[in-house]
Amino acid sequence: MRFGIAKELGATHCVNGSTEDVVARCTEICGRDNLGLVVECSGANIALKQAIEMLRPNGEVVRVGMGFKPLEFSINDITSWNKSIIGHMAYDSTS
Repeated sequence: MRFGIAKELGATHCVNGSTEDVVARCTEICGRDNLGLVVECSGANIALKQAIEMLRPNGEVVRVGMGFKPLEFSINDITSWNKSIIGHMAYDSTS
C-alpha cells in the first residue's frame, strides 16, 4: 500500500528492504556517484548502516528516525570517506 501511495505522489522507484538488497538496488537506480544525500526516517540501525554504505564520498545522511539501540557496526567510513550524518528532530513529544 505504501509503495502505491509513493508512486501516486511522484516516486519514480520504490525499494523493498524486506525483499531487496537496499544498497545494491539504490546504487543501481542512482549510480554510485549520485547518492550525495540520503534521508533515513525509520530509526532502524540497519537503515543507518545502509545509508552510510550507499552514500558517495563527501555526502550527507540526514537521520530523522531515532533508534534506541546502540550501533552494532563501525562508522569509520564516515571519516574515511568524508561523509556526514546530520540529526534532525521531525517532531517532539507533543506532536
